[in-house]
Amino acid sequence: MSGSFKVVLSEMDGLFKKLDSCAGEMKTAMNAMKETGPGRTGHKSLDSACDHFQSEWSYGIELIHKNTAGITDVLGAIRDNYKTVEDSITDAMKKAGGGMTNGAGPVPAKGNSNISNVLNGA
Repeated sequence: MSGSFKVVLSEMDGLFKKLDSCAGEMKTAMNAMKETGPGRTGHKSLDSACDHFQSEWSYGIELIHKNTAGITDVLGAIRDNYKTVEDSITDAMKKAGGGMTNGAGPVPAKGNSNISNVLNGA
């Protein structure tokens, strides 16, 4: 039963950090392009290329930034909800005995949740 669906909070944390970093890098890239606009690089063809890139890609990169930031917000809320549920179930299982001694559960093995550990007798 516990093997068919598993949420690994540490993996969600990693994804959250990567997406958050991506959103920040997109914003930084767009700001850098704005600051490097035409007339600033000292070379006419490079200035023209920067201007062209800015005009063609600014909207798309802004959408990527906006949507990535939105995904990180939702992912953070999902992660918090899973953590709350996992903590509640783990606490309830500890109170019921759950195969653990002294009410103290083990630290989850990498890739396993506290719930999986209790169900598997760890």
